[in-house]
Amino acid sequence: MKKLAIYLFGIFLFSCQEEADFNPNKFEDEVLVINGILSENIEYQQIELSYATTINSDESKSCTTGTINLMGPSEIYTFTHIENGLYQSTVPFGLIPGDDYSLNVENNATLSSGNIKMASPILIDSGYSTGFSNASLALNSSVTQYLIYECYYADTSEIDTDTVWTKINVTSNNLEKTTIGPQNIFLRTLTDEYSIMVSNPLIKVITYTLSNEVGSYMRELEQFSLLNSTNNAYSNPPTYFTNEAYGLVYGTVKDSTIFQVSY
Repeated sequence: MKKLAIYLFGIFLFSCQEEADFNPNKFEDEVLVINGILSENIEYQQIELSYATTINSDESKSCTTGTINLMGPSEIYTFTHIENGLYQSTVPFGLIPGDDYSLNVENNATLSSGNIKMASPILIDSGYSTGFSNASLALNSSVTQYLIYECYYADTSEIDTDTVWTKINVTSNNLEKTTIGPQNIFLRTLTDEYSIMVSNPLIKVITYTLSNEVGSYMRELEQFSLLNSTNNAYSNPPTYFTNEAYGLVYGTVKDSTIFQVSY
């Protein structure tokens, strides 16, 4: 079987590349990849369409012939192709937290669809640290869902408009499940980076909430990747969309906090 590079998109939040056994009865350019992150902000939303490529290929194959619409509780939003497989909504809009949406993508007479539940915001009380091995995020959630976090350190010790933030490389999975009510999220990324925290104790954490459906799908991808790498064998990864379309589109709410790490 021919192996393809399937890119599962999470913009700067989550991404991975899987090798998948490909059905030889289908042509490569029929394997559609749908990527995008939608926000609650009133803005032009964007979704990217491409085709899966072979593992050894550096060529990126954009899909420019797709038709995209997003159906909400009372509205239908259409997208038009801008360039290089990037599609943009014809009007600015924002997803409403807690609402359910249906994404439909038609290409080459094949309809691929997926349900999107817009995640709910969380209330970040603060970030705190009782030492380099115990940095946590205190938050309050009104629903059970997931979140992904990113950590940055300040290149200066002062918080001002000139502060430059550098992202800390991820050494562990930053996908966490939240429960209802106040809770603490252990920041493993900071625990893994003692040297950075000693010299740059001013930390910024950015969070992105995810619905249960999206978080569970990401967990499923983790298990898939782990089993395939352990067994040194590859099979088709699970898909979020119908008709064997790969990728991921989801709604998220972004928040952030800044705190000082204790010595």
